Amino acid sequence: IRDRYNTFDDTGVSPSVNTLQPNKSYWFQSRYVSGVDRIAMLIPAPTYTVFVTSTTYTCALGGLVGADDNCQERSEALGAMVNGSYKAWLSATTESAAERLDHAGPYFGAKSENMIAANWDELTSGSLENAIAQNEFGSVFSDKVAWTATNPDGSQSPLNCNDWSFGAFDCCPSTHGDVGSPVNTAPAWTSGGYSSCNSNNHLICDQQC
Repeated sequence: IRDRYNTFDDTGVSPSVNTLQPNKSYWFQSRYVSGVDRIAMLIPAPTYTVFVTSTTYTCALGGLVGADDNCQERSEALGAMVNGSYKAWLSATTESAAERLDHAGPYFGAKSENMIAANWDELTSGSLENAIAQNEFGSVFSDKVAWTATNPDGSQSPLNCNDWSFGAFDCCPSTHGDVGSPVNTAPAWTSGGYSSCNSNNHLICDQQC
């Protein structure tokens, strides 16, 4: 039976030269060692990706569902990206970002080792560890504006371009939506002013559990 399985044995090797592969199952056999009363196995916790879309959109998003679809589409544009579902960091009068997004973490940028926030509480604290300054391809940028209508704590802010449901030709300069500047780590990353609804802005996308 032993021959049917791969063997991972790091005896005498530091660190281990073997790597366990994701999305596979393993059996573990422990051996008694004199003087050792317990064995600890450290398994990395899951991480979640946050990125800014490389594409831009007017207010005609098709509501929150349409915005989420755009985030999912952009996440799938890069096959090597972390699998999973994505939703837009976006609020409307019907539902805030805090109510509709999974409270997870830690959050990292696409293809980045820089942690954005250790958990949901830090993500919504008003102060990020690092800016969300990467798009879905991992490319770094220096200046972007994203639709948010969301306060730093994840609650909805007042300007949402008619709940992002205007038609493609209905967006006009007289109506506005709240935006953020994701190159910031301060509250301005999500609450950085407003933009006319016919402007072309990005979306911030959060991976879900």
